[in-house]
Amino acid sequence: MNKQIDFVVTWVDGDDPKWRQKHDEYLNIDSDGNHADSESRYRDFDTFKYWFRAVEKYAPWVNKIYLITDQQRPKWLASVPNLVVIDHADIIPSKFLPTFNSNVIESHIHKIPNLAEQFVLFNDDMFLNNSTQPTDFFKNGLPLDSLIFHPIFPEDWFDHIRINNLIKINQAFHNKRKLQFRNFSKVYNFRYGKYLFNNLLNSLYNRVPGFIDWHCSTAYLKSDFEYVVEKYSQEFTELSTHKVRLETDISHWLIRYSRLMEGQFYPQSPKFGKSIYVNKLDDVKRTLLKGEQKIININDVDDIENMESYQNNLISLFEKKFPAKSRFEI
Repeated sequence: MNKQIDFVVTWVDGDDPKWRQKHDEYLNIDSDGNHADSESRYRDFDTFKYWFRAVEKYAPWVNKIYLITDQQRPKWLASVPNLVVIDHADIIPSKFLPTFNSNVIESHIHKIPNLAEQFVLFNDDMFLNNSTQPTDFFKNGLPLDSLIFHPIFPEDWFDHIRINNLIKINQAFHNKRKLQFRNFSKVYNFRYGKYLFNNLLNSLYNRVPGFIDWHCSTAYLKSDFEYVVEKYSQEFTELSTHKVRLETDISHWLIRYSRLMEGQFYPQSPKFGKSIYVNKLDDVKRTLLKGEQKIININDVDDIENMESYQNNLISLFEKKFPAKSRFEI
C-alpha cells in the first residue's frame, strides 16, 4: 500500500486560564438548557503525551500528524517535521469562532491544508494499543469499518445527535434492502462475529434503525468528507453556529453512515477497538496491558469523585505501558 495516511487528533486543555475565560464568556450564548457543556467535555487528564508515545511505537509508518487546538499547545510538545499544529482559525471561518463544539470542529477537518486523501480521526482519549499497519485502516483505497445495524434506544441527550444523523440517512437511502443485497458480502460478513446476527435480524426492515458506533478512531477519505459536507451544506452551516453541543447537532458520523450505506468500505472486526469509561480502572488496566485491541478509547464521565486519584492511577498505567519518551516530547 503506497498511499500516505495522516492522523488527525483534536485536543483541548480545559484548565488553561485564557481558554477558560473565553469559554465562560460564551457559556450561555446558546443556552436554553439543551446543550452539553460539562467538565468532562474539556477535562485534560495529562495523558496526551502517551497518545504520541503510542503512535511512535505502534504506527511509525504514519505520514503526518495534525493536532487541532484552539490557540493552545502542550508545554511538553516538541517541534517535529511530520507534526503540524492546526488552530481552529486555520480551518473554521472566523464568523463561527470561537467554538467549543467538537461536532463543529470535526466537521471542518477536511479543510486542513495538505491533508492526505486517507486519514484517521482521533480524539485525545483514543490511543493506539498495539502494533498497527496501514492495512488496519485502509484497503485498496477504502476505509476499514464495521457496518452493524442496531436500533437506538434513547437514554440521554447524545442520542438526539445520532438520530439527527439517521434522519438524513433514511431520507437519502430509500431502499435499504436493495443496498444491503448489493453489498451483501460487506453487510453479512464473518468478521463481525456475533454481531452478524444484528444484520440478519434487521434485514426485514427497509429503513435504518441505527448503527453501532464504536467511539474509537475512524478512518476517512477526505473526498468523502468534502462530498457529504457539501451535500448537506445548509445543515453543516447551521451546525457551525452552535458554540457548544446542542440536541439539534449533526456530526461527522453522518459521513461515516453515508459511506457504510454506499458500501465504500471494507469490513473490519469489531474487536479492533474498545471503549471503556475512565472510572472502570480495572477494565482499563486489563485492556491496556493485554493489548488485544489495537485501539482503546478511555471515555471520560461527569460523576467522578476524587478525580486526582483516578488521574494518578491512569498515568501510572500509561507509564507502565509507555515508559520511554517519544520524539514528540521536549
